[in-house]
Amino acid sequence: MDDLNRSLSQTDVPDAAAWFEAILDAYVILDESYRICFVNASYTQLTGHTREAVIGKSIYEINQYGSEAHRAARNQWVAAAIADLKPGETRSSPPFRAEWPSNEDGKLALRFWTIKASVIVPADSGRSYYAIRVSDVTDRVQRSEADKREKARLRSQAQLRQIIAAEKEKQLQESREQLAEVLAFAKVGAWKRDLMSGVITCTTQAKINLGLKPHEELTTERLFDELIDPADRERVREELETSIVAHRDYRVEYRVIWPDGSGHWVMVGGRARYAEGGQPTQMLGFVLDITARKQQEIDQQRIAGDERLAREQSDRNALAMDHFLTAVSHELRSPISVILNWAELLERTDYKAGLPRATATIQRNAKQLALMVDDLLDSGAIVSGKLSIEFAPLALDRLVMDLVNDLRLQADHKKLHLTSARLDPCTIQGDAARVKQIVWNLVTNAIKFTDTGVIDVSVSSENGHAVLTVSDSGCGISADAIDKVFDRFEQLKPSSSGRVGGLGLGLWLVKTLVERQHGRIDVHSAGIGCGTTFVVTLPLSD
Repeated sequence: MDDLNRSLSQTDVPDAAAWFEAILDAYVILDESYRICFVNASYTQLTGHTREAVIGKSIYEINQYGSEAHRAARNQWVAAAIADLKPGETRSSPPFRAEWPSNEDGKLALRFWTIKASVIVPADSGRSYYAIRVSDVTDRVQRSEADKREKARLRSQAQLRQIIAAEKEKQLQESREQLAEVLAFAKVGAWKRDLMSGVITCTTQAKINLGLKPHEELTTERLFDELIDPADRERVREELETSIVAHRDYRVEYRVIWPDGSGHWVMVGGRARYAEGGQPTQMLGFVLDITARKQQEIDQQRIAGDERLAREQSDRNALAMDHFLTAVSHELRSPISVILNWAELLERTDYKAGLPRATATIQRNAKQLALMVDDLLDSGAIVSGKLSIEFAPLALDRLVMDLVNDLRLQADHKKLHLTSARLDPCTIQGDAARVKQIVWNLVTNAIKFTDTGVIDVSVSSENGHAVLTVSDSGCGISADAIDKVFDRFEQLKPSSSGRVGGLGLGLWLVKTLVERQHGRIDVHSAGIGCGTTFVVTLPLSD
């Protein structure tokens, strides 16, 4: 400001500060760093700030009222007016809406401001200053907005009569369209049928509900010969004719076949009109697409059917569990009783000659007991997801040959012929213990359900898979039971009256173990008394 004073004092003008102070407009002088050097009295009176409160501060530090976003917008507004301003250039800002303390209570009130900025370069100073005129244009903006509102009100009044007249005309048109809109919203189509010519006049929605395009014509012949599902045509025709003769309403639900081949359900209702002599002349009615409702009914019926099947399956599972628990108690009790009886006999007597027989019997029943316990443990591991499979190269043919030799004595005991003529070399990736369990269960199952004849076990390769086949000439499986052989706790009843031991877990375990090793098992039987064949396929090792 001293530079500005010296420049002005070189001429015969009043003191710069006094001259600046006397200006009626509010002015702020900024240095090149946008810091306030001077403000005149009009500025302090307009803004309510004292000079001490603003001198030396950046123009971006003062007048920080309102929200953070509002203050940022205010600073952008100031920057747009003074940024890159050149000497001799003047720049005016648009009105800025700002919240400003009220003189009465200090609360923030809405005011509008404009600024006009220019650059001053005092002579011989080499420095530039920004002169900013600050104007409160709140009254002007408010008057402008009031003028706009008044003009809009006058225009509204001038247009009011035209609007009223147009609305009266529109109401008449709307009243004619309302019914059609409601029907269209509900997807209800209206139709009229001339009973003499068979021509059917209908709305666009009626045609849509029947699968037709708006421009297509509809006749009675086309309705019955093309659109109505053949299974419903006779029923619909009878209902229609009966309603005309009986002078009663006609309502029927039937299927229609759209031109694209899709099936839909519609509800059609109507009533005939009659001439003075009682002769029917035409019918008026509606058509409604009820496909969604019918589909919901079908879905509900399906869900009810699924729930019924689920309940039946639950009942079967409960019954199977009861049978399983009974079988477990019996199957565990039998070998335990045999072991205890032989142990007690050996303890009480000095029957050395029978020692080999006792030892063999105890070993056989202990082994049977161990197998049942293993099946129970494996069943629990499978259900809980803890069954482990360790894959390694495995010679399936050798494993099968060893197991067949181990089980030959058991087959000979029933006078069965256990054969394994074809054992092609096959190496698979599998768990040796689990594959052995699969073969063991299948062969012992065949021995269990075969009274006379042959049991054949074979191994071959086909299409990158090893094929294990176990065939028997036993009791066979009926067609209605073959889908249940792999169910848990399911145990087929033999054709003979004798009881067959077991827990009903063997084949379920076999299927689970096969699938866990990326294989598949199938069962084939021609029926009761025709024997059974189990076929297991497992991937060959690369």
